[in-house]
Amino acid sequence: QRAASPDVVTPAEWARRVAGELHAAFVAIYSLTVELQPHPEAAVAAAVGCLRRLHAANVSPPQSAQHALLQACIRAKLVGSARAVFEQLQEAGGKPDARTLGCFSHALLMGGTSPGLSPRGCASFSSLLSPGAAGQ
Repeated sequence: QRAASPDVVTPAEWARRVAGELHAAFVAIYSLTVELQPHPEAAVAAAVGCLRRLHAANVSPPQSAQHALLQACIRAKLVGSARAVFEQLQEAGGKPDARTLGCFSHALLMGGTSPGLSPRGCASFSSLLSPGAAGQ
């Protein structure tokens, strides 16, 4: 038998990619309802759990799924949930891109109860810049 060409995608790989894209679309739609949920933190936690189960099944949705959840966290002012989304991305082996870091930093900066910078948010963002953070 001949070895498969690097450009040839196996049916199993194709199915994993399509499943990842479908789940990303579902998460994007679901994230639009997070702030309307009676318990938005639980809604984000459920979506993060879904992404973790996908990763365990070797299905990797595009980062647009995490971007949508981070946007939901920003709208609902859920800093802790934004951190969970960011950590899930890293646990799945994803490398935060500029959009991910922008969404996450926005959520952290909104973390205070008063206008301006939140000391807790600044400390959290600083931890991203430490050696070994964000896949460095």
